[in-house]
Amino acid sequence: MKKFYFKSSLVLLFFFLVVAAAQYFYSQSLLNTLPQTGFHQNDAAVIARIKTDIGALFQIYLLILLVLGILFFFFFWMAFLRPLGEIRQALDGPRADSIADRMLPQRRIFPEIQEIVSGINGLWRQVRSKTEEIEESQDHLEALMRTAQVMVVIFDPQFLPIYLNDYGMKKLQVNKEEIAHIKISDLMGKPFTQQMSLELDENGNLINREMVLTLKNGEKMEVDFSLSRIFDSQKKITNYVAVIADITKRKKAEINLKNQILYSNQIFQSIPEMIVITDRDLRITFINRRAKEVVKQIEFNVIGQTIHSLLSKKSNESGFDELLRNIIRKGKGINQINVLNPFLEEENYVDLVIEPLRSGQTPIGSIILIRDISEWRNLTSQLRLLQGFMQKLINASPYAVISINEDSLITTWNLSAERILKVPFADAFGKNLFAILPLFDHYRDTINEVMILKKTVYLSDEKIFIGEEDFIVANLTLYPVTTDQSGAVIHIEDVSELKKLESTLLQAQKMESLGVLTSSIIHDFNNVLSGILGYASLLERKVGSDPKLNKYVTTIISSSERASSLINQILNFSRKKLSEKEVININDLIRETLDFIILNLKNIRVDVKLYEGKILLSADRTKISQSIINLVMNAKDAFAQTADPVIRIRTDRIAVKGQKHLLDGQYALLEVSDNGCGISRENLSKIFEPFFTTKGQGKGTGLGLAIVREIVKDYNGDIEVKSEIGKGTTFRIFLPTVDKIDYSPVAEIKKETPTVLEGSVLLIDDEEVIREIGAEMLKTIGLDCFTAADGREGIELYKQKQADITLVILDIEMPGISGDKVFKILRDINPQVKILIASGYSREYLESNIFKTKLDHYIPKPFRIEQLSFQINRLMKGTDA
Repeated sequence: MKKFYFKSSLVLLFFFLVVAAAQYFYSQSLLNTLPQTGFHQNDAAVIARIKTDIGALFQIYLLILLVLGILFFFFFWMAFLRPLGEIRQALDGPRADSIADRMLPQRRIFPEIQEIVSGINGLWRQVRSKTEEIEESQDHLEALMRTAQVMVVIFDPQFLPIYLNDYGMKKLQVNKEEIAHIKISDLMGKPFTQQMSLELDENGNLINREMVLTLKNGEKMEVDFSLSRIFDSQKKITNYVAVIADITKRKKAEINLKNQILYSNQIFQSIPEMIVITDRDLRITFINRRAKEVVKQIEFNVIGQTIHSLLSKKSNESGFDELLRNIIRKGKGINQINVLNPFLEEENYVDLVIEPLRSGQTPIGSIILIRDISEWRNLTSQLRLLQGFMQKLINASPYAVISINEDSLITTWNLSAERILKVPFADAFGKNLFAILPLFDHYRDTINEVMILKKTVYLSDEKIFIGEEDFIVANLTLYPVTTDQSGAVIHIEDVSELKKLESTLLQAQKMESLGVLTSSIIHDFNNVLSGILGYASLLERKVGSDPKLNKYVTTIISSSERASSLINQILNFSRKKLSEKEVININDLIRETLDFIILNLKNIRVDVKLYEGKILLSADRTKISQSIINLVMNAKDAFAQTADPVIRIRTDRIAVKGQKHLLDGQYALLEVSDNGCGISRENLSKIFEPFFTTKGQGKGTGLGLAIVREIVKDYNGDIEVKSEIGKGTTFRIFLPTVDKIDYSPVAEIKKETPTVLEGSVLLIDDEEVIREIGAEMLKTIGLDCFTAADGREGIELYKQKQADITLVILDIEMPGISGDKVFKILRDINPQVKILIASGYSREYLESNIFKTKLDHYIPKPFRIEQLSFQINRLMKGTDA
């Protein structure tokens, strides 16, 4: 701009100088035209003065001309030069302010110029805006060419490449120098090139044509090819531009997608659940094989049909389609279990899952999955039955079963747990085990160890206190829960009664051992009595009529028989034997039983009042006797602090009718009462329970009354008890009676004169006194006697004297070969041999435990000579016992 101002100033100065020079030469020429001679001297002065005046005027003129030139220059500069300079400056580059704004001072003087300048400024703004848009577009185009992941190729009208972007050069493996040498036919193939030319002539362009390019190294590239023509202002084709996108990965992805769709379709078809897919308008787009099998009414192609064609009438009426639309619209699926199948008219319970399908955020449809749970419902029903059965089993278990979870909360609490630990189910279930039962604090570490290490722990004979003093003895088994959740099961076996039973059994074993020893002693004692009674019976025959000696002998015989009877009762009571019913008179049995235990009732008055007539029972003699003994001995134990102890025994025959525990009929009433300490009300209901006793340690087993009740119940009877503290107790037993006219009490031994017999007898017995007294008795009745001290000797002697021996008297319990084996051997030697068994054991015991068969001839020890003579006479005559 300064150069422009400087040049403009030089032009104006040059113009001014030219004008000044022209005026000067003109004034000089004017002066030269004045005459130089012929003038008066004064005229010369006038001329000189005129010249001087003209020179002064010329200087004034020059000064005026200079001022006018400066004013003209200023005006020219302000009116023309400066606006033109501003316009040029604006054209040369962007300005912060417009030309019109810079020329505000001239608006009043030259508004026309201002309008011209404003028009130029507006035009400039449009030109500048278009220029900036073109430059921005060029920048974008260049950036696009650099960053676009497509190949951009520009061809000239002869289809020779003149431009290829960087991505294209990289893909086609060429550089800039090689672009001009690329042959389109080599890349695309001649057939495609020819087809492309035809389509360009016909359509003017090619859009999204998939083809295969062959690269320089021979590799193939699948591309999407588009080609368009470029025209100039005269609509003449100047170039072609091609956009080539590498779709190799896309084509592979499409193949993979097709394979995936095929695979998914196969999966959906093979899934055993019903699958139906719909679009957003509820038209069916897919249905799998299982759905077609279940919905048997499908006889047409349902693809493209609305979901209504598959739904049951009830589902259509209930608005299932609206539910489906809401799921698609809101994009929130549902999962319902144990509902009716919406596609079937009949009752069919299923699990229903409906999920919306979306493409991005756009809903495109839904997928319906239906799982038939009919079998599951059956299994669930069976499982519930099994669970109920298992719960019944758990509740029926005599052992406490407790299960807890990892937080020690109780999840199982059976009836035995309620009974043993005294805590109801409602107070235990869901509660913390250690909070409701602090007794388990002692086992907290063990329970944690079971849950963490998943191992089982056994604890035996643990003393568990239920209260401050009340405790049980129990075996504990703790084992882990084998599900996904942690937990433990506590199994409590209350062995308190078992421990009592073990103690009782131990005591019973001691008594059994004592009984075995006692049996041996009693057997020997019977042998001793045999000698006493035998010799006494012989002596009775020799004393004659001396009354004093007869009294002595009679007393000896009576005492011996009494001792023998007492011993037999002891053996019968202590001996294990099978129950055997017989008709007995309960009054006689009471007398026998009291005789047996009378020595244990010293200092106690026994008041017996029995029914006058016979009271016959069909029962086991030993069991009824045991019941009487248990009641009497129980009454005896109640006299600890009684000054005048009395036991009263009463019997009666009564008729029973309309009783709760008894059938109508005749019953024997046995009443045993005492005036002892009595039984408290809380213990009265427990006295018949096994092992319940109020006696101290070692003083009672708690089984006596329990045994009595069981015996009475076995015979369809009943037992009652009444008691009052400080006044005594009364037990009343009711037993059904029988009518038997052929009943007869045990016959007394008749005194008769022994019959004189003939023959020889072999007496086999290990006791010398028995052999001696036996031989003497046999001689007295006229029989010869051979004796043997044991079984082996007896067998050998029988073999030697078989022809002379008429019969054999055989003992059972002997050293070496036992009597039963000797019996068998003798029968093997001579099946017709006559054998009389003589033993301290009862016939019943020998038949059930030794011989296992009925004995025809038997005589109990001790025996009198009359009894021996009677049995031998019967044996020799062939009469069975």
